[in-house]
Amino acid sequence: MEYTWRATCQETYEPFEILTTKALRHVLAECGEKAEMKDIEQIMRHYETLDMYTPQPRPRYVYRALLRCCCSVVDVRFPDVEKTLQKLHDDSKFNLAMFSNGSPTTLQHAQSTHSILSSLFPPSKVLSIDAVRAYKPSRTAYNHLLKSTGKLDAPGEVVLISSNPFDICGAGTMGMRSIWINRSGAGWIDGLGGGPTWIMKGFGELAKFDAEK
Repeated sequence: MEYTWRATCQETYEPFEILTTKALRHVLAECGEKAEMKDIEQIMRHYETLDMYTPQPRPRYVYRALLRCCCSVVDVRFPDVEKTLQKLHDDSKFNLAMFSNGSPTTLQHAQSTHSILSSLFPPSKVLSIDAVRAYKPSRTAYNHLLKSTGKLDAPGEVVLISSNPFDICGAGTMGMRSIWINRSGAGWIDGLGGGPTWIMKGFGELAKFDAEK
C-alpha cells in the first residue's frame, strides 16, 4: 500500500499490478530473498488468483516469499463473504458496487477467480481508481466513486465497507458513512480520521444491516 500512496502523492501513477510487482521486489530484497523474473511472475500469478475459500497448493518458494514477508493473506479464508454478498445483492434495499484500488486487469482476474464477483457485479458496478489515476485514500478516488454512483451531492447515502482504516478515514472526509470490518477484535486506534459509522466483527454481520437504524 505504501507504493500506491507514494505514487499518488508524487503524481506518478502506475497500474496496481505494476506497483505490486515493484513492491514484491522491494520486500524480497529486504528479506534477503533472491528471485529470478520467472519466479516473480509466478508469485504474481498466485497473488492474482488467491482463493478466498480454499487453500491452494503452491511451490515452496512462493510460501517462503509470501510468509517471510508477513503476507498473512495466503491461507486466510472468510466463508461468510460469498453468502453475505448474495444476500445483500438479493435485498432490494441495496445498490452494490465494487470500488477498488485494483486496475481493470486486476479486477478481471478477481472476477474470473471468484464467480460470486462476476455474477453480482456487472461492468457498470465495478469501479476502479484507474479511471482517475489516483489511489485511495485520495479525495480524487472517492470523488470518482460518488460521481459514478450519482451521489456527488448526497455522499451520506453511500456506505463504504472496508477492513482498512485508511479507507474508512478517506470515505469519512468525503461525507460518506462507513462500516469497518474488524475481524481481529482490536479497537479503533487510527488518529487521522473520525472513525467508522459502524463496526462489525465479520462480513456475515452485514446480512442484518439496516442503514436506517
